[in-house]
Amino acid sequence: MGVETALSQMIVLFFGIIVGFVAYRMGILDDKGCKSVTGLVMNITLPCFIVLSGLTSTHATSGPDMLKYFGVSVTCYCIAAILGLLASRLPFFERKDMRLCAFMTTFGNTGFIGLPFIGGMFGADAVLYATVFNLPFNLLVFSIGVYLVSDGSSDVKINPRMFVNPNFVASLIAIAFYLLGVTLPELPTSCLSTIGSATVPLSMIITGATLGKETPKDVFTNPGLYLLSAIKIVAVPLISFALLTALIPDPTMVRIGTLLMAMPIAANATMLCIQYGGNDRMASRGVFLSTLFSVATIPLFVAFIG
Repeated sequence: MGVETALSQMIVLFFGIIVGFVAYRMGILDDKGCKSVTGLVMNITLPCFIVLSGLTSTHATSGPDMLKYFGVSVTCYCIAAILGLLASRLPFFERKDMRLCAFMTTFGNTGFIGLPFIGGMFGADAVLYATVFNLPFNLLVFSIGVYLVSDGSSDVKINPRMFVNPNFVASLIAIAFYLLGVTLPELPTSCLSTIGSATVPLSMIITGATLGKETPKDVFTNPGLYLLSAIKIVAVPLISFALLTALIPDPTMVRIGTLLMAMPIAANATMLCIQYGGNDRMASRGVFLSTLFSVATIPLFVAFIG
C-alpha cells in the first residue's frame, strides 16, 4: 500500500468533486437535483455496493473478531464526539453550535469517500471490514446525529425507527452473507456490481456540488473551522490508530479503521442541518475545508500507518 497509490486514488476522487463543483456553479445541478441524486446513492447504489462486499470478501475473520472490531469503532466515535464537545467551548463558536461541533468531528464522509477509497486501495473484498467499522455511522447519523445538528429550536424527537436505514440494513446483510458463506448466482451478483459501481462517481459529484455553494472568503477566514478540521482529519485518526493497534491484531483492519476515521467531515452534515434547523453554512464550510485538506492528509496517513 504505497503513498503514490493513495495520492492517485484521492486525485481521482477529488476530480469527481471538482466536476460536481463546476456542475453546480454552472447550473447543471441545483439543490433539487442534488437532493434527488443523494437519495439515489444513499438508498440504492451504496446499499448494493455494501451488500456486494459480503459476497466477494475473501478475508478470513471470525464473528467474535468482527464484533470486537465494531466495539473499537464505537469507542473511536465516542472519543471523536468528546473532542468536538471540548472544542465547542472555545470562543470560536456560538453556544447554539456546540452540538454541531460534536457532529462534525464525529461523522466523516465514509459513505461518499471512505468506502470507495478503501475499495480502491485494498480491493473490493476489504470493503467488508470498512462496512463493519462503519456500522456506528449508519446506526447513529440519522438518529443521534439528527439531535446533534439541530440547534435546539426545532422539535426533534428520536424514535427507534430512526436507527434503521438502508445502509445499516445492507451492512447487516453483508456481514451475514460473509459469516454464513452465502453465494449468489452470477446474474444477481452482476446486477449488484453494476448498480453499486455507480456509487463512486455519483458520490464524488454530489460532494462537489454541495461544496459549490461556498466561496473561498467564507471558508478560509474562520479559525474555528481550521480547528474542527484538524481534529477530524488529524487528531481523531491518530487516536484511533493507537486504539486499534492496541486492540486489533490484524494490520489490515487497523489501517482500514484508521483511514475511515481520517475521512473529512460528512457531506450530509449540510443536508441534515437544513432539514433540522442547524447552522448549514458552518457545516458546508467545514465540509469544504476538511475535504480540501484531506487530499494531502489521507496519503500522509497511508505513509504513516503503512
